[in-house]
Amino acid sequence: MVTDGQYAYSIAVDDGQIYFGSTNGVWRVASTGGTPSILSGSSEVDAIAIDTANVYWIGSSLMSAPLGGGDPTIVATGVSANELLADGLNVYGVDGGALWAVSVSGGAQRSLIDGPSSGVEAIAVLGDSVYVASFSGIAAGTSVVYQGSILRVPKAGGAAPVVLVSNQPHPYAIAVDSTGVYWANAGYLGVAGGLMHSALDGGNAAALPSSANVGSVVLDETNVYWTEDGSRVMKMAKSGGSPRVVADELSGPSALTVNGGNVYWSEQPELDASVSNIDGGQTGAPPAATVMTACE
Repeated sequence: MVTDGQYAYSIAVDDGQIYFGSTNGVWRVASTGGTPSILSGSSEVDAIAIDTANVYWIGSSLMSAPLGGGDPTIVATGVSANELLADGLNVYGVDGGALWAVSVSGGAQRSLIDGPSSGVEAIAVLGDSVYVASFSGIAAGTSVVYQGSILRVPKAGGAAPVVLVSNQPHPYAIAVDSTGVYWANAGYLGVAGGLMHSALDGGNAAALPSSANVGSVVLDETNVYWTEDGSRVMKMAKSGGSPRVVADELSGPSALTVNGGNVYWSEQPELDASVSNIDGGQTGAPPAATVMTACE
């Protein structure tokens, strides 16, 4: 849908714009497609997130800028992350197995889960809690055995994480809403991976129909969406039913997100940000970096 030779590390979408982090800064483009413009030139952007007012990103510092455009400001220095989320009050980051939070108005970084031994892989937020996909190492004699878990920790910190689901074969992507927790397992020690779901308290954890090779997981009001086998975007009604292909014959889709009846993702090796509607409409791929989208 948009291409300019950039590589998209992460994507965030609101009702009118797509924001993406690349090797030389933060870019945006209309969600209907077009020529991307640079929002803030900087060093390589490792992670990006938006709330209703601002876009946030990690470069040399945690930065923010108004969604409508304006000068970037420093939110916090000395922080790094490979994943960001923002909820209007805080920015949450995953860094080296740890989970931290910083107020959107700035201030000190607060540790919610220490790392790297905690093995935080991915996060999602709902209400007063952060839900965590964790894959942590436990010493077993002279070796280390890894334990996969789904955790919940208060956004305010100050409490140990609650284990919701344990004995998972490397959970590494997660999404949550009022219908429960959804996550992707990569597989570990001969136990196959796949898409999982549980109640918000961790009860009734069960596999959902998918391949064993699931990547990104996102939700909208009706469906769960995921990438699988490095080549397609799938969806299934949260109420149950059979999975459906949204887009196929892709090249390493990742950074999946959904907004306004469309699904967006980036593709390798450049920003091939595609779009499809959620019912599997035509994907787009205009010339040079690309964010892809498909209609729901």
